Amino acid sequence: MTTKAIMTGDIVVSIPARLLITSNDALESDLKVPLKQFSEKISPMLLLCVFLINEKCKGALSFWAPYICCLPEDFSTPAYFTREILDLLPSNLRTKALEQRRTVKSGLKKLTRFFQFARRPDIVSLLSGKLFIWAWFLVNTRSLYMEQGADSTFDKAENDVNVLAPFLDLINHSPTVQVSGAFNTSKQCYEIATSTTFAKYDQVFIHYGPHDNEKLLLEYGFLVPSNPHSVVSVPLEEVASHMWGGDADRGKLTERCDLIREHRLWDLNFSTVGLSWHLSLCLNILCLGTVDYEREEWRSIVSGSSEAPAYCTELSKKVAIEVLQAALEKILDCCRILDALPIQDGHSEMVLQLYHRKDEILRKCLIILS
Repeated sequence: MTTKAIMTGDIVVSIPARLLITSNDALESDLKVPLKQFSEKISPMLLLCVFLINEKCKGALSFWAPYICCLPEDFSTPAYFTREILDLLPSNLRTKALEQRRTVKSGLKKLTRFFQFARRPDIVSLLSGKLFIWAWFLVNTRSLYMEQGADSTFDKAENDVNVLAPFLDLINHSPTVQVSGAFNTSKQCYEIATSTTFAKYDQVFIHYGPHDNEKLLLEYGFLVPSNPHSVVSVPLEEVASHMWGGDADRGKLTERCDLIREHRLWDLNFSTVGLSWHLSLCLNILCLGTVDYEREEWRSIVSGSSEAPAYCTELSKKVAIEVLQAALEKILDCCRILDALPIQDGHSEMVLQLYHRKDEILRKCLIILS
């Protein structure tokens, strides 16, 4: 809550460089010798995890103890979900959540080896519990983007761009505000300026990015009701499954799907304003008649130099409605299962909220198509 009106261009928060936690803090900590001597390269993100874990284990003796004491102990990201709830996530989100779990597991193994090398059995004994996953998600959910200088200690597969900014990470996200953030070299502080005005006593928000609810849930562990960036994604395989028995046989349909992937038409989704451009192109390629397809009429459709034939557009619309209705049925089935689950940690309620927003989007899109 702001104690005064905030105008466009005003700085809403400024954090001095000495209070920013970077990978360099880990490299200059009491663990700097084993970090330099460790045979494996550690990513900048894992270096931040090393720093947080080490400082947390110091307790009240750590300079950062007041900050660490204010941090959450658990998170509501899918990595904390039971397998039962995880399996009920939308397929694309479930795939990403499982990949994230594998990344976390790999990081745990590497830091276990590091702390064993550093002869810190006190930390090793705690890592496989909540300690490592706590540190990993603190960095993942609360760090801001700020490019830094490279160090030979780093795993070059990951850029050094994660910085923790105490206090700044307490400000919530809104999809409707506009802000800009950067490090002010003359003032030696990280600043966020707003392009959105706030009246006196308003809650001040910042903007994490134009993320839909799946991205917000995966990376930050929360959802935004009526998120304007939310869409309903559909896999290419799901779209193509509604084409069996149509103009193309299986072999030719596979060829068309390969063509769609080759042209990177990956953004296949429904929104409150209709089909995404990629989904429209995808459907037109799949629904194009054999003669027109073999004459490569799809090239002019993809380039935008000509429109799809009327018969193709009509069939595309029909298939889109079938795909949309199938998606609505899946959402209904998942909601029934979630409703029957015992309430635990609020995770099933979050997934229900996610599906309710998707249901709302699809029904608005269906009205447009109909």
